[in-house]
Amino acid sequence: MAFFQDLRETEGKSIPASGHTTLEALPDFQKVKRAVFQMGPDKSPGPDGVTARFIQKYWNIIGPDLVQQIKQIFHTGWIPDDWLKCNIILIPKGDEPETPSQFRPISIGNVLYRLIMKILTNRLRPHMKKLIAQEQTAFLHNRCISDNVLLIKEVLNSFNTKKFKHHAFMLKADITKAFDKLNWNFLEHACNHVNMPRKITRMMISAYQRAKVTILINGTGDGFITPSRGLRQGCPMSPYMFILAMEMMSRIFKKALQAGHLRGLKLAPTAQPLTHSIYADDLLIMGATHEGEITAIKNILEDFGGASGLVVNPIKSKLWFSKATPLEVCQRIKQSLRAINAEEGEKYLGVCLSGRNSARKTGQMLLERMWSKLAGWKCSMLSHAGRLVLIKSVLTSLPVYYMNTERIPKGLIDQMMSLMEKFFWGKTEKARYLSFISWKKVCTKIEDGGLGVKNLHKFGEALFLKNVRALMGQHDKIWVDICRAKYFPRVGFWGATNTRGASQLWREVVKFRAELKDDVCWHISNGMKAKAVSQPWYQGWQVQSGAPSTDIMLTVGGLVDTQTNQWKEDQLVRLFGLQCAVQIQNTIQIPDQNSDLNDTLIWKKTKEGRYSVKHGYAWRMERESYTEYVGVNESHWIKIDRIKNIVPKVKLFLWRLLSGTLTIAQNLNKRIRAISPMCQRCNSENEFECHCFFFCPGSRAVWFGSPLMLRVHELPLNIIHAFTHITEELDQQGMAIFSYTMWELWKGRNEVVMQHKNFNPIQIRKNVMAWISENGHNTVQPTLSYQEAEQKRYEVTENEWQMLVDGSWDVTGKAGTAFVLYKEGTAHCLAYNYHQAQNPFHAEAIAFLEAIKALCIEIELLHTQKVCIHTDCQRLVNAILEEETDNLPSWKAVPAVHQSVQLANRLGNRFRINYACREAIQPAHVLANYARGNRNARVINLVNQGTLAAWGISTALDRNFFPNSVS
Repeated sequence: MAFFQDLRETEGKSIPASGHTTLEALPDFQKVKRAVFQMGPDKSPGPDGVTARFIQKYWNIIGPDLVQQIKQIFHTGWIPDDWLKCNIILIPKGDEPETPSQFRPISIGNVLYRLIMKILTNRLRPHMKKLIAQEQTAFLHNRCISDNVLLIKEVLNSFNTKKFKHHAFMLKADITKAFDKLNWNFLEHACNHVNMPRKITRMMISAYQRAKVTILINGTGDGFITPSRGLRQGCPMSPYMFILAMEMMSRIFKKALQAGHLRGLKLAPTAQPLTHSIYADDLLIMGATHEGEITAIKNILEDFGGASGLVVNPIKSKLWFSKATPLEVCQRIKQSLRAINAEEGEKYLGVCLSGRNSARKTGQMLLERMWSKLAGWKCSMLSHAGRLVLIKSVLTSLPVYYMNTERIPKGLIDQMMSLMEKFFWGKTEKARYLSFISWKKVCTKIEDGGLGVKNLHKFGEALFLKNVRALMGQHDKIWVDICRAKYFPRVGFWGATNTRGASQLWREVVKFRAELKDDVCWHISNGMKAKAVSQPWYQGWQVQSGAPSTDIMLTVGGLVDTQTNQWKEDQLVRLFGLQCAVQIQNTIQIPDQNSDLNDTLIWKKTKEGRYSVKHGYAWRMERESYTEYVGVNESHWIKIDRIKNIVPKVKLFLWRLLSGTLTIAQNLNKRIRAISPMCQRCNSENEFECHCFFFCPGSRAVWFGSPLMLRVHELPLNIIHAFTHITEELDQQGMAIFSYTMWELWKGRNEVVMQHKNFNPIQIRKNVMAWISENGHNTVQPTLSYQEAEQKRYEVTENEWQMLVDGSWDVTGKAGTAFVLYKEGTAHCLAYNYHQAQNPFHAEAIAFLEAIKALCIEIELLHTQKVCIHTDCQRLVNAILEEETDNLPSWKAVPAVHQSVQLANRLGNRFRINYACREAIQPAHVLANYARGNRNARVINLVNQGTLAAWGISTALDRNFFPNSVS
């Protein structure tokens, strides 16, 4: 009980009382449906034998009854016993497991139990990032495993430098069978400590206590057991419960640091002291080598293990020491903690930790893994399309995790790409192989004539740029704070230099930094985050060397006079000069220091304003564009890629044909003179592309009987021009028939060359016609009719008003917004407006903000307890429901979404938001389109007018567009 006494005295965030309402509320139809469709449709079924796909497919039938059942469970706080039954399957950790410890028990619960836990997980998600300290990086949004790796690399870099004179250590500890040994009483104490509603806590704990588990051996099980501890691996709630339990350890460490029992590890004078870092069950403990500190750490681990059941495994525990630490001190600590020294090449979370050679060792390890993968694949048994799939899905994904934290040497990446190239062209075992095209060209995107294979050089740069972006302005990562304290404590990021003894991370950051200067900028909101002198925030910003530390720490908000709410002109002129001061006053909006919306760092190359690996890779690949395929329009490559009902190998065949890499006799003769360029079917002419597929007598016979009625005698000799001539008028079905006919011609030609068979045009035509009869009629997808859309709608609540909201946008930036508030075909009010917007999402966000502002005013006139807002923007619905503004498709939409969330919270349960199909919000859609082309805003209030005919706006807006139910 001593541990729980210490825990009660710790400081830490908890769930506010206002959050209890959301967590304990009965789930409505929309929230249950959202949880159902978030579940993996084909996850292994539990004892009930039902998957989520069954519920999703028949939702319209079973949905209402299921929602009522779940409401009853949340009302009583009691999950039925039958729902709690589950199976456990044993997944081997290695190739040849021999003991029970070498298996991982995975729980497969009933689908309805998983649904309940999914709903609870969705409700708890917004609170978890506030409850869990920065020291934990597992299972939370915007926290990732690479954060821990980068931190430990910075620690080891300091340990290995002569400048670091402190006696310090770092312990890597592994918790034995962590998920399976967690004590339920401890978990209940943890939930109470963070002020989780008692009803929710008891519902979860009782679900663990009353579970009936059957262990499946070879797919069958007999009887059941009742567990006494542990979490279910496979339950949606288990990851959150585990990190919540580990948070208790984190809070004890912080309490010991504040009380002086621990000194922690300081890597720089201004750095925060480090005591621990956690990723799931992998624990790092850091500190000074004082005997009192070692004793305190031992006591914390023992007390925590005794209370929670999470005990450290000494066999897997490893120690690192700083260079300055005496040998006898190292020996004493090893005996006290029962751990051993980390060996050369020791790994943490799968990454090699070997100082300056770690990147090379990681690259060599990846090269060996690629070789081992290729050894099991036989090129001769795979088509080019099959090889391409393996390259894209397996080989290029192998280095991704490691490239997040390492800059692998260029030579090793070249060897990896060479292996892929050999495999693609079918010669992994031989040093020499026949390649018709540069691999760099294969790595370009499809619309540029490539195959979209990742260029590992550029992809590695794009992954590493995530770390550079974090160092520019992210403040919620410990490794970022450590790097800031080590490398630029008194100057800004842009003014810092490469210092002696710096880590590989910082040396690479300095190399990349200059290329990013013109592509990032701070978007000012409240001015409390962006630094005025040391960070870019206006057009033409320049690095100022030698600026005083007081100026470097000055925020943009500090340039505003709080009395007059105007820029401090004299300070602007002193810091930036007269010209820039005038520019700032004319172009930058004065920060609203009363707003809780923080400044954000914008990546200019994306509309979203945030850096992503996808956009970073596209940016790095801009220099790798090729113009070798002269005459092939970009749209042709895309047209090939989008042909429906054609297998990938046929699409790849067309790519090889147009890129000149097909093994036509004339192409082979250019590289191997011993091969004759003559066509082996007619023996009258050289076999080039157009001859092979159009001009050879056998090919002519095939096209003569084709439903495309192709006149081959009119085609040009160049295959690219011929392809353009043929396909420019073909629709999807025609493209599919043309592609498959070309493929059958190629197969027939190969039978002549390889198997010495006779070319049979009649059989080829039969094959094509058989394919058309089987697949041709499915090439065009039917559109959704208005009546079908009507059938997909759900009945609205009685006496509930409906608000339809939509935004319209075009590529010139013009936008129209509209909303219609009505009930049972009678309009209360409608509005439409003209705006300028960055993209469609921005327009939708503006429309929603205008609608909810109007709703706050009008709702008092409606004498109703409920209004439902319908929008056809799913991303906006998710952003409002989850109160999330970090990952929006438009950075300019952030203020609108932020204000909408605040107004939604003000309305509380008097309104709900729903995603609807386009047909369901047709009135708002028509008005938004109209507003986009008209700059004059118009608002019509229809409170005192009974029918829609009074509008007089458009004949399309009649009663038929206002059904009694909306999807």
